[in-house]
Amino acid sequence: MNLRDLFNPQRALGFSCKLFLVVLALLLAPHILANLLSAFPSAGVCLALPLVSYVAYRVREQSRRRPQRARPTAGAERTPVLPQGEEH
Repeated sequence: MNLRDLFNPQRALGFSCKLFLVVLALLLAPHILANLLSAFPSAGVCLALPLVSYVAYRVREQSRRRPQRARPTAGAERTPVLPQGEEH
């Protein structure tokens, strides 16, 4: 949303309605989860498994999106040459 959309009454009203619903959902979600977990003790496992699966998926996809950087090489690798008077 652009800043100039806030000056448009229709767009500003729609945005504020969506913002209100998101804030309301974020405030009610912990309360609903706490009531659900207290009523059904095994619900924690049922909620944790999909959450862990989703996080693992996002981590895997994030690591796949990064492009492989080509390592610049200046030609073939060289073997170090020791000074003439010293041997190891």
